[in-house]
Amino acid sequence: MPARRRDGEGEGGASPPSDVPGNKKRKVHRACDACRRRKIKCNGPMDSRINDKCAYCIKLGLECTYNNDTSNKRGPSKSYVQMLEQKCGRLETLLSQAFPDVDLRTYVGPELDLDTFEITAYSQALASYGIPPYPSVKPLPVPSPQVSAPVLNPEPVTSSLVPRAGEKVRRGKDDVRQDQQTAEELSLARFMSRLNARGAQGRNYDKPSPAFLVYQLKEYRKSCAQNPQLIEDLKKTRRCQFWDMPQWETDMTDEGLRHADWSIWPSKGLDKLLIDAYFDHVDRFLPLLNRPRFQQEYDRALWRSHYGFSRVCLMVFANGAKFVQDSRVKLSQEDLQDMESASFTAGWKYFRAFIKMGQNPLQCPTLFDLQTSVLLSQFLQGSTTLPHSLHSVYSIGISSAQDLGIHIRSLMERVNPVERELYVRAYWCLYHIDRHSSVFFGRPMAMRDVDFDIDYPRDVDDEYWESGDQSSRFLKPQGKVSRVAGHIQILKLDRIMGQILHAIYTVNISRDTNITNAYQSSGQLLDTCLNRWLAELPSELRWDPTCPDFGVLQQTAGLLLYFYYCKSLVYRSYVTISFSDPADPNHTLMPLAACLAAARSISDIIYTTLTRARQEGVPPGHALNVSFMLPAWSAGMIFLFRLSLVQDTSDEKQKMLREMRRLIEGTRDMELVWKQAGKMTDFFEHLTKEVEKPRSTVWRPAEGGSGAERVEDRQLIPLYIINSSPRDLPQGQPQSPDILEAWMKMDAFEFQMLGTGAGDAGSEPDEEWWIKLYEHYM
Repeated sequence: MPARRRDGEGEGGASPPSDVPGNKKRKVHRACDACRRRKIKCNGPMDSRINDKCAYCIKLGLECTYNNDTSNKRGPSKSYVQMLEQKCGRLETLLSQAFPDVDLRTYVGPELDLDTFEITAYSQALASYGIPPYPSVKPLPVPSPQVSAPVLNPEPVTSSLVPRAGEKVRRGKDDVRQDQQTAEELSLARFMSRLNARGAQGRNYDKPSPAFLVYQLKEYRKSCAQNPQLIEDLKKTRRCQFWDMPQWETDMTDEGLRHADWSIWPSKGLDKLLIDAYFDHVDRFLPLLNRPRFQQEYDRALWRSHYGFSRVCLMVFANGAKFVQDSRVKLSQEDLQDMESASFTAGWKYFRAFIKMGQNPLQCPTLFDLQTSVLLSQFLQGSTTLPHSLHSVYSIGISSAQDLGIHIRSLMERVNPVERELYVRAYWCLYHIDRHSSVFFGRPMAMRDVDFDIDYPRDVDDEYWESGDQSSRFLKPQGKVSRVAGHIQILKLDRIMGQILHAIYTVNISRDTNITNAYQSSGQLLDTCLNRWLAELPSELRWDPTCPDFGVLQQTAGLLLYFYYCKSLVYRSYVTISFSDPADPNHTLMPLAACLAAARSISDIIYTTLTRARQEGVPPGHALNVSFMLPAWSAGMIFLFRLSLVQDTSDEKQKMLREMRRLIEGTRDMELVWKQAGKMTDFFEHLTKEVEKPRSTVWRPAEGGSGAERVEDRQLIPLYIINSSPRDLPQGQPQSPDILEAWMKMDAFEFQMLGTGAGDAGSEPDEEWWIKLYEHYM
């Protein structure tokens, strides 16, 4: 007699087969469906010949089935876990914004580590914080404020610029108008966040926007006791198809984005070397990240689940790889056609992985996007044969920062202090890159000083941001010089640099009414600003060749190099050439002399820093920062310019040749890491050898006053250096006609440094090109 089949057995059942003799008792080794739903112990049918039900189903009169097969049931999908983690991250971010002074770990528990998690130890940690078993919660010590509508795009894990309602806005310095402007900006931000359609990302709207007119209309109606509920009424009558973002448009924001290539991710140990190298050699000169915070997010593998943070990590690796002597950070031999350039491929594998991740312009920018723009600009600076892409990279970053409203202090004051400082650092880094690149490429600045009002970064090291309670945050020990102090002084020089570019190098000065007559007529005011900056420089940041800390020595060297470069930039514009006799040929050459003095100081600082680095055992290529390249370029060209004006046997020529050799020694060290420095070395060496020889071939104006022609010997008409400032700077005196040749060589150097025709041997300007150039400028 066959055994009776229970419900669920057979082809589709999950019950164990009934192929045992009928008189044999058997026990089912799993719970029935009812007991599984109740999550209670199931004894199963104790005697299959008598009962088909367990004790629980018999007691409640339920049908005892075994239909739900769990033998192959898997855990939750990886995407589900990632979304759950991101949801928890968003909740933690919102809580951090609402309660910035509360340590959430003492209320929700410490962070979880998948590799080291152990339930007993974690339960003990919860108990040590006084956290009761779930679902009970430990109450917060302060009442929950009402969080206003977000002004900017919410960012997972790293919070966005969401204002915290109830926080007191800092008053203006001494101006009621400033207070009123601050209130208007905050009100406009809240108003537009309410007006935004569902699904739209919150962005910043400045006063020139038509949105401000809508806000003023709403305020006017409110003051006149008319219907103040403008937005609420509009929401009732608006047509949703024009306001709400449809799902297909939302889906487009994720198109083109890919996860990072984990196969090239640095192994454990190598990643630490790359991160350390970045903070030691790159972040020291351009502080962007908070190291403890970055390390914390990296250690909990945020890069595996967060798209933006993984992009930041890749560019940190790319920048740090330039200072790591490890073949694993370079491109493989299969990717190289020229093994001679293998040393310059350090970090490019991470840069390539970064490019492959893609970018979607429809997405609202985040903090990670701003940090990525800075890191990408740092990587491209001095590393590529064609550095023109640098301008596009940082310009997008600046536009994104303005889109978020980071340039407005009133909005930033209402952000979590730690998050605010990260945004401020990113903005000022972009500001510095803009100033530096505007000079390098000779392009207009992307932002003006009148377009923002945020404060400088805090003069506090990273480890003091979140130390202790609220009263001790952002407080550094007395007498300690922070790593950010030098960067703040650089930013002050950047503001003077902006005035120099705006006052002296503006394309059409006559149409710019904001430039004062003092700026138009001379550089004395700019020179005074530079001298005041030097006088106010803290003693800890002054140049001291005997400084025991080489890292501080590098920073102070960079400060003074940038100062002297600004000096030369002021006076360089007043050095022009002319074949006509100046009005007063007996005065000295003050502009060129000032440039020459600055160039000598630059040469001395670079040589001293390099010598000290060799004494300290610093690896070759790590002694001089990439920021030293621009001052070295300027100083070398001034020396070469002057060498074309002195007699071959003069003592002055020998002194300047010695200075040139020092500069070449510095560029040779920089070229081990920075490719652009190699171009400088080749150009300097070529022209230095040329000026050491007796000169015979020079230029003069062609007969008839049209163009220029090459002549032999030195029987030429006098050529003059003149000062283009008619009032404050003295006029020039007759000089050698070779100055035109030196000027043309200087332009040739800029032609090559900017990468025009790079890699094409036939692209170098010929004689006809120089004649046309002469006609254009003269």
